[in-house]
Amino acid sequence: MTTTWPISIRPPFADDCWAIVRARFLDAQYWEADSKQAAIDQLKAGIDDPRNVPGENPPVTRQTVAIDAHEDFANSITLDTLFENQVGLASFGEATTEEPWFKAQPEWTQLEPLYDADRVLHATSGDGPAEHPSGWEWDYAIWARHAGDKEFDIVLHRPERYEWTTKTAETSELIRILQGRWHTQGSAHLKQFYFEKSHEDTDDPYLAWEPAAVEYHPESESPFDPSWDFCPGAPMAINGWEYDPHARLSREVWRSTTTPERRVELHHNPSDYSFLKVFDSRVSGADAAMVPDGFDGKVQSTTSASDLRDKAVRWMRQHSPGGVAHPAFDAQLLETPAGWVLDRSPGVRYGTEFHVRYRKETPSDEETNVFIEIAGPSKSTDFRVTRIEQVGETGRKTTESIPTPEHCSPVVAHSRFRKFVRSNTESPADGPTRAHP
Repeated sequence: MTTTWPISIRPPFADDCWAIVRARFLDAQYWEADSKQAAIDQLKAGIDDPRNVPGENPPVTRQTVAIDAHEDFANSITLDTLFENQVGLASFGEATTEEPWFKAQPEWTQLEPLYDADRVLHATSGDGPAEHPSGWEWDYAIWARHAGDKEFDIVLHRPERYEWTTKTAETSELIRILQGRWHTQGSAHLKQFYFEKSHEDTDDPYLAWEPAAVEYHPESESPFDPSWDFCPGAPMAINGWEYDPHARLSREVWRSTTTPERRVELHHNPSDYSFLKVFDSRVSGADAAMVPDGFDGKVQSTTSASDLRDKAVRWMRQHSPGGVAHPAFDAQLLETPAGWVLDRSPGVRYGTEFHVRYRKETPSDEETNVFIEIAGPSKSTDFRVTRIEQVGETGRKTTESIPTPEHCSPVVAHSRFRKFVRSNTESPADGPTRAHP
């Protein structure tokens, strides 16, 4: 019979954890076992009462279970242990010591110089991506310093994806990185392991790099120093914009130093074209991106990463954050007549439609909600104003168009909204109420 139920045992990420374990009949993801005996007890409980999984569910027996263990945990738990009611003689198993896993690893000696000195461990792999605008000379890099007790501050860098990740990790996790496992998602590592394939004839998808010889540098020569340059070849600060090294992958981001936030995003595609987007945080939605004049959109762009960065720097020198605004936004749109509140802050939907919605304040026992919505193409004077009545959150909805002039901008539409409210209110509002989205 073909093995159906694999049990996987892998080295831990936490120093006080024996191993991470996964058994499909027990859980879909890896879990942390505090000790070998805790792992045995949990596996036995799953054997006695296995969960149902999609597809075929054969019995969990000695013939349908196979143990796939990392070499450091080989024979630590056996089928005899699980199916003949045998328990381990030592809490860390036959192939491990009674000390934590990391103390048996050769990489542990590389960390010892960090404990009592202002030193940073540094290791790299590869020669760097071709034609990267910053000219980094590695494909992967790590810096680590001792943070206290069993914790280390870590910076991981992958230039190809414009990825800088800062995290705090325990000794075991740092050693796993130095052994070649490249992961940057913090606590998400247990979820990542759900997809791991560890058979001998399959490459481990997360053994991504082979670090060269470890070096040690002063902290002043590392990303832990405030003066570290995260983007050589471009200014870290320019005309009110500041570079954010920890932005999302495959992009470079400069953010405004004042609020409300504006940001400039340079998106770099692996197929060697890049495009630029500018955002005004007062307008929400992925479609709220602005493409300044002179820049190509995503579909049209053939611009290289280096050329786009140079062009973006010139644009930021000429445009401070305070002068950047979404074309349809105006501060008046945040004002509401008395008795009304901002229900949906300004945003863009359906690709190009700018919208903002207001709600009439009603008693808590009132079932019908009344809204007024302003909407229209962002760069137009073709905005409409609509009154909406809806029973509950999902009940019957009726709409009524409020007349607007032929050329109606968002500000004109807002004035029509206020005029409509005044004409339908017994006591006209004394003045506008400022809404805070």
